[in-house]
Amino acid sequence: MARTRSVKPEFWDDEKLSEISRDARLTFIGCWTHSDDFGVVKGHPVWLKNKIFPYDTITPAVFGKWLEELEGVKALLPFEYHGEKFYFIRTFLKHQTINRPSKQRNPEPPTALTEGSVSAHGVLTDETETETETETETNNGSSSEDPSSDSPPKIPPCPQREIVEAYNRICVPAGCPSIQVWDKASVDCLRTRWKEDPERQSVQWWEWLFTDRVATSNFLTGKSEKQWRADLRWIVKPSNFAKIINGNYINREFDTGSKRTDRNLQAAKDFLREVGHERAGCGQIH
Repeated sequence: MARTRSVKPEFWDDEKLSEISRDARLTFIGCWTHSDDFGVVKGHPVWLKNKIFPYDTITPAVFGKWLEELEGVKALLPFEYHGEKFYFIRTFLKHQTINRPSKQRNPEPPTALTEGSVSAHGVLTDETETETETETETNNGSSSEDPSSDSPPKIPPCPQREIVEAYNRICVPAGCPSIQVWDKASVDCLRTRWKEDPERQSVQWWEWLFTDRVATSNFLTGKSEKQWRADLRWIVKPSNFAKIINGNYINREFDTGSKRTDRNLQAAKDFLREVGHERAGCGQIH
């Protein structure tokens, strides 16, 4: 299903895209609208042509040339999955705001293509702001932003490496599984949690989250009756993240990891409290 996408003003000034034909640039925009919310679109030329130009008579050879132009400037990065061709739009998530991503319907691209977030060997790399094919920045040594404008402040890039390292340093000793490979879906999910609230846009806040809400939780660190453990991929998913923030997994006063033992301990506490009240009442009769 096609989705609504944004076209930034910088798109029309991009020098790299100026090197390709107008039809190729229009095809590029069409690929955005038919990709999933993770920047992956089917790469079969006939399928793409029928989706983007359903009423135009365009031969497969002509449309294929436009795709080759986009590949040539690395606007589209091709890859195959089970013999089927796909394209990864490398800067898709930088220029599109996805508040509620739909279910991932296309395969993940090889990590070699997602080097902006993960290296070819699955080792986490820093997320940096770089010039891309859909945005060319002019820098003459001074900021082009007008300090008197009402535009919202720029969101700092999410320090994926530092946050994952903080999780491994704080949560793993408490019992959580370690993170060695940080996949694209998790990168996108963490970036979204980062952008949602300015308060979260510091490594110190995430260290507080891991220390106060995760590492001290018997349920999240495998000390509950089921011995299940939460990892960072699970933590940054929207519904789970909200529950952690709201304190749903904070230990109760009696939290041994066994629901039956917890209930018995709570019942004993209630009984002792009642006995104490009765004794206090008897003392007042005299």
